[in-house]
Amino acid sequence: MPSVQTLWSLIDYICAERGYEKPTKLPEVQVLPHMAAHGTYKAGLIQLKQYDRYSAFDRSILLHELVHFVQFTNEVSEPHESQLDYKEIEALRLQDMYLRSHHLLLQDFTSVSAMKKMT
Repeated sequence: MPSVQTLWSLIDYICAERGYEKPTKLPEVQVLPHMAAHGTYKAGLIQLKQYDRYSAFDRSILLHELVHFVQFTNEVSEPHESQLDYKEIEALRLQDMYLRSHHLLLQDFTSVSAMKKMT
């Protein structure tokens, strides 16, 4: 399970990069190895297929789902009907930025079809 310090550190990164207000509480996080998706977020709950604190990719999946949590706590809505994937694109961009900061590329870990399973 990710530590409280890791969760706050990733939230700080998200808020600094995107200008969001920092949430006042953390989401619940569960690791469920039987999941089909790498991770999901819904109503204050993040579920991850796996989490290894030494894996930059696993931390990037957590960051991706935390982006959705921060979007939710900041009441982010889709800016236009034609941009239905705005929140997902933002999460993928931040995940990619995070991986690049660790000298890794998102496409090194997953295919486009697998990326769609991240939410």
